[in-house]
Amino acid sequence: MSDYIYQFKQVSKVQKLSPISFSIEKGSSYAFIIDNDDTRKTFSDIVCGLECPDDGEISINNKQPYFDGYPYAELGVLLNEPSFINNQDGFKNLKMLSEYSTNVENIQITKVMNFVGLDSLSETKVCNYSCAMYKKLCLAYALIPNADILVINEPFKHLNQYALKDFYTLYTKLRSKYTIIYIAKTDEYLDGLCDNYINI
Repeated sequence: MSDYIYQFKQVSKVQKLSPISFSIEKGSSYAFIIDNDDTRKTFSDIVCGLECPDDGEISINNKQPYFDGYPYAELGVLLNEPSFINNQDGFKNLKMLSEYSTNVENIQITKVMNFVGLDSLSETKVCNYSCAMYKKLCLAYALIPNADILVINEPFKHLNQYALKDFYTLYTKLRSKYTIIYIAKTDEYLDGLCDNYINI
């Protein structure tokens, strides 16, 4: 059995992603810095199983996606913002979205909302959320599965200076609990959050 929780072995996509290999140990945090928007999207989609590579092999917890079935239960994913219902509060949104994929208990939703700094009892509608609150709700949704691995795209995008500090603290706390894959255009603000940086 491999000691690595996530592996890419010469994974590529014609005209979109050149062959890349890496191995991530459980509990570590990696940042993949990808300046090109198309390449970044392709890489993100392959990492999360939304797109199949043309060549190479992917292994997640010693399972091969597309052969052993993709282990979605082992991934907490924040690539794009979920489609929240603006006239509902955060708790109701997370409850409704969770029911599409798995049977999530209310206590788990309350737990992740409290962790990211949102009041699970608040009746504030999503349409009245600040940018930081909205991003926290997105992060809470990614945490609901309680997966081994978190994949977070553009972790600091659209945040003001106050919110940047808040999210840096959140990501620092997550580092002790998960294996984390960050995907970003630059390495700005990622210093201290990652064990390794890979430029693609």
